[in-house]
Amino acid sequence: MKNIILLIFAASILLLLPCCTKYDDMGDPFAEIEIDCVNIELSKIGTTGIMGATIPAEGKSFTIIPKGKYKDKSNEIHMSVNGEGHIEAQANFSSPNLCDAPILSGEWGDIRYRRLNNQDTPIAIDIQINANMADEEGSILIIIGNEFEKVRIELTQEASAL
Repeated sequence: MKNIILLIFAASILLLLPCCTKYDDMGDPFAEIEIDCVNIELSKIGTTGIMGATIPAEGKSFTIIPKGKYKDKSNEIHMSVNGEGHIEAQANFSSPNLCDAPILSGEWGDIRYRRLNNQDTPIAIDIQINANMADEEGSILIIIGNEFEKVRIELTQEASAL
């Protein structure tokens, strides 16, 4: 009888696990880094934990503030522009010079860390997306975190009207 109860309990746990786990578009499980956003409204895309928004052709500045259990995993940033040129950076949160310069930058804009209220851990990520001068939409993928704890942000930038 005891074995049957343990078997039922184990089967129940296995059935409940998939509903609590997020999977990326490759089918791999991950924990989602919770975020607050300033100057942008991100919406969930499907059930994969991807957040998305459309930004204007003239560009946009906004802030992502990681919070919760996995906020300390936000020291890694991966990104690509228009599906090309995967770039990444890993920050040392204890570095006194961490906030002095962008951690990633290019023609597309820049990403930099900012300490809030003189805290040691930088908990704000300022993102500047420059103007899109092309006559077609642009796409920007930003992944904050690592393979196991992350938030994935997909931005669509409107085409230039010029």
